[in-house]
Amino acid sequence: MRLLFCSHNNELEGAPKQLMQIANMLKNHGKHECVVLAPKKGPLKESGLAQVTIRSLYKNPTSKMARNILKKLKPDLILINTILGYKLIQEFNAVPDHPPIVWLIHESERTFYFDKYKDLTPQIFATPTKVVFPCKTTQKIYEDLDTGNFQSIYNGIDAMSFATLSSGSDKHALRVKHNLPTDALIVTSVGSFCFRKSQIELIDAGIEFLTKVNNPEVHFLLVGKMAPAFAPHIDSALKRADELKLKERFHIRPETTEIKEIYALSDIAICNSYIEAFPLVTLEAMASGLPVVAVDVGGIGELVINDITGFLCPSNNAKI
Repeated sequence: MRLLFCSHNNELEGAPKQLMQIANMLKNHGKHECVVLAPKKGPLKESGLAQVTIRSLYKNPTSKMARNILKKLKPDLILINTILGYKLIQEFNAVPDHPPIVWLIHESERTFYFDKYKDLTPQIFATPTKVVFPCKTTQKIYEDLDTGNFQSIYNGIDAMSFATLSSGSDKHALRVKHNLPTDALIVTSVGSFCFRKSQIELIDAGIEFLTKVNNPEVHFLLVGKMAPAFAPHIDSALKRADELKLKERFHIRPETTEIKEIYALSDIAICNSYIEAFPLVTLEAMASGLPVVAVDVGGIGELVINDITGFLCPSNNAKI
């Protein structure tokens, strides 16, 4: 089969990473022909998959564009990633005899998207062959829109690749490579820097912890893509740490393709987002053998079993 994967971006984020993993798995193990469409190039362009750049893919798709894609690529199945693909779904649906469409929805903040995009209507959810959610909790948020085409399929990763690198790595050497203290306990948070991921609250919680506990050798590592508009908020949080002579305990690093090494050099993984679905970063941390501390939001409670595979905190307190 020829499978067409439509992604809203090619960044090192959960939704596009999950889509690429699905495509690679189907290519390598299912022997399907997989083609990825995205509005622009990004770090995931090196995934080894055939990729086509169409700048207006998600923002301004047209019926002509949809017809041309189907005519040229002749897919047997279309997979459209994230709720932002609703316009693309409408245009493909308008083409007679279009192939089956699977819509992959990761977003748990339904109200936000319906308020922001006025042309995102409930009727659109009835048109794909399948609407797939990464966990049951996220599906439940949209359950009143289900016309019998909804299904939950948990996000997944190549767990063995994380476990193998973690178990076979020299933690000391990795910390030296990444310029991190070799003798400290490192608490790591991975995710794009934004309000939803609550990195500011994590820094504040870290400051509170460090001031209450008698000189612990604990450091906090925050890794992710930094939006320019968010940087001043992180700077303000770090200034509070600096005033208490604790700034050196916090390490801010950009997103990286060496994420497996980041987990391998860490001691604890933390996810204190206030909105999530079924985060890949938590799956990756668990596969790397790390204990996970997470806020009980979205599908995290389906992933982390409290006091067994990790520790869950109340969802009304992202300050862990």
